[in-house]
Amino acid sequence: LFAQVNMDEAARSLEAARKEASVVQSALRTLLNLQDTCSIHPTSELFINDQLPAKEEFLQAMRVENYTVNQLQLQSQIARQQLRIDQSGYLPDIAVFGKQTLYAHGIQSNLVPRTIVGVGFTWNLFDGLAREKRQSKIAQQTLALGQEKAKEDLSVGIDKLYTQLQKAQDNVRALNTTIELSEELVRIRKKSFTEGMATSTEVVDAETMLATVRAARLAAYYEYDVALMNLLAICGTPERFEKYFETTY
Repeated sequence: LFAQVNMDEAARSLEAARKEASVVQSALRTLLNLQDTCSIHPTSELFINDQLPAKEEFLQAMRVENYTVNQLQLQSQIARQQLRIDQSGYLPDIAVFGKQTLYAHGIQSNLVPRTIVGVGFTWNLFDGLAREKRQSKIAQQTLALGQEKAKEDLSVGIDKLYTQLQKAQDNVRALNTTIELSEELVRIRKKSFTEGMATSTEVVDAETMLATVRAARLAAYYEYDVALMNLLAICGTPERFEKYFETTY
């Protein structure tokens, strides 16, 4: 009876997992604009890396490669240039002009000068404070604050995801040890059952425990891969995901 109850529970869990996988595949087909009859299968296994680069490397990549940070920086530079243009309104306008007559038929040179050089000078001392109403300085300050706020928020996100990666690594190391012990327990239970020293239920319990631990390790692998992809996306370097396949365990 105990074995039947556990088998029924396992069957329900399996069916729930199959339905969840079907929903995920349907969503992915919609995202990729594929036909409903198309079946999607992974081409690579889940993985985890032995070592991670220092967190500062990800922070530096974010400051240089992140799209949002770069856009705010570009807008800040434009606002800075506009501010310089607006500040030129407080300066005088100076114009230099000249004229050289190369040939004048019938006109004596002492009556009309052949060369003329002049300087024009205009300075608007007061324009009703129109120059003060321009928003370039405020825009530059707003963009500068926005850029710093974006960097702070992204840094918090990087710190959180980096911690998730480290946590997944620790979980996998602990689960690897647990799997070794569970495999040994299964071996002992099977041998004991053969010799009449253990029941079939005890063997099934040991095998169930081993399967549960292996599933937990796969879940840790999945959490690591998702966190790594999100981390690289924040840094603005999602194309680097492939290089992390190289060192795995």
